[in-house]
Amino acid sequence: MADFLGEYVQEWAQANVHNYPLEDKAAEISRLVDQLYEDAFKIGFAPQDIDDLKVSVRDEIENYFEQVQDGDQGFKD
Repeated sequence: MADFLGEYVQEWAQANVHNYPLEDKAAEISRLVDQLYEDAFKIGFAPQDIDDLKVSVRDEIENYFEQVQDGDQGFKD
């Protein structure tokens, strides 16, 4: 389950993490994590499945967010 959930998180991040004003980064990451949990529950993941990986899910979203953000321009092409 953890491998499949990890793949789901990566795919979800690619589809949902976008440019956002850098000053609101922490709030946007929290919003994204909450939305990911909600979407995962809708497709059948149990709350325990995600809660077991809560720290790594947040890290994954934050890492992906860093990949699409650029310190000068806000968004990497």
